[in-house]
Amino acid sequence: MTQENLDWLQSGKGIAPSLRWSFGADAPLICFQTARETGDIFAADSSGGIYRLDRMGRIKSLTRGLKDVRALTWADTGQYGIVQVGESSLCRFNQQMEVEWTLEQSDTILATAISPFGRHIAISLANGGTILLNSRKRQIADFETIRPLSFLQFLVTEPSIIGAAEYGLLCSYDLEGQQLFSEKLWGNVGDMSASGDGNMIMLAAFNLGIQAYDGDGSNRASYIVEGTANHVATSFTGERVAVSTLEQHLYWTDSDGELLWATRTGEEICGIDCDPLGEWIVCGFESGRLIRLDWG
Repeated sequence: MTQENLDWLQSGKGIAPSLRWSFGADAPLICFQTARETGDIFAADSSGGIYRLDRMGRIKSLTRGLKDVRALTWADTGQYGIVQVGESSLCRFNQQMEVEWTLEQSDTILATAISPFGRHIAISLANGGTILLNSRKRQIADFETIRPLSFLQFLVTEPSIIGAAEYGLLCSYDLEGQQLFSEKLWGNVGDMSASGDGNMIMLAAFNLGIQAYDGDGSNRASYIVEGTANHVATSFTGERVAVSTLEQHLYWTDSDGELLWATRTGEEICGIDCDPLGEWIVCGFESGRLIRLDWG
């Protein structure tokens, strides 16, 4: 990505961000996530590379050799992470980016999540089951949902987890596998992001825009954007929201859906993440490029 094709940063509507840094992976980007406490960014590319970048986009460590990486999720502290390899295998990484243990599931893994301190892991399977493990790989709870969950997120202020299916379901469970709420959805879901306390849950609902729910699973608002919303990220407090679309639009809004900035990137976006204070976002492109856009 050259400076010439970053002109879209200044050609959008609203208050444009500054480009804090840009980083290029060695191969097309698969996924990435920011550790909220440290600001470190963990990313995986299609060559099997797992990168740890600091908040300024500099490489802190690089691990190679994993084949067919599908997804990763990292604790807020940056100490532990889970990497999905193939359809049904998981690897747990420590702070030194070393594999602590591996786990094979009997069914296809759809989503994983790790708690803020890395003490608990959630794994949803294609058969509709979700299992909870402790850090030693021991199962502590499980539950089944009417639809398999494709999105999972642990909350910070409550010992619970939020889950959503690709169609038809938004739910929450505690760490003993007891249901806290379950709500039907009337559209498809491409992504999910919740505030730290779970009082704001955002769903990227494609042609229905962004659907916002409260901590009880009740729909509180709908935010329509130009294009088909497929990725969403919220700040820790939920005061800022980033949205991307299949048509390569990128939006920055407040918690009421009020537009602060919008542009069209001209590249395929594979993910977005927001810092806890809502001052910057990291945007990942399928080409392998990661950039940090800063309003702070």
